[in-house]
Amino acid sequence: MMHYQRNEKKKLLWFTKPLLVAFLIAVFFTSCVVSLSPLYHDEDLLTDQRLEGKWLNTGEENETWQFIPAKDKSYKLLHTEDTNRAEFKVHLLKLNGNYFIDLYPKDLSLDNSLYDFHFIRVHSFFKLDFREDELALYMFDSEWLENLQDSADIELKLHMQDEEHAIITSETDELQAFVKNFVNDSASFEDPLILKRQQ
Repeated sequence: MMHYQRNEKKKLLWFTKPLLVAFLIAVFFTSCVVSLSPLYHDEDLLTDQRLEGKWLNTGEENETWQFIPAKDKSYKLLHTEDTNRAEFKVHLLKLNGNYFIDLYPKDLSLDNSLYDFHFIRVHSFFKLDFREDELALYMFDSEWLENLQDSADIELKLHMQDEEHAIITSETDELQAFVKNFVNDSASFEDPLILKRQQ
């Protein structure tokens, strides 16, 4: 049995190549774009009562999202698939007049210490449209990002884990600049996930 102290884990995981990431967001998207840095600065954060409550994924009857107000302009998200529940910290912000949410998973705890230290938590973020009794969540399309990267028409540090998983390694300012540049380009996003209010 190998044992690693938490501070040792933080030092070691950055030397792991290729980068292995715990993709702890739901698998309903055909592609996955995550970031090592948050999309927000503290001064960007908002709260909105329209986000609060329990929501049902209209495409998956056993999947719910429950947003609960928390401290420091944040929300706790309880995401449930069947009987499996995961907890995230969520922040709401606006960029170029568009709402976004940034999701960050609660600590990952695995029984195998060697296996555990190969995983790091990452941010995922979604463009958010408030609709009557619905939320529409849009994620950047990883294939579109890869094509953009190949054309050199991108100022973003990006690692393609595979064809469907992209890891953004840019800092927050560079990430925000990129999002603002492409937020109104419909081709850059996947089809939305639609959540229907339950409570």
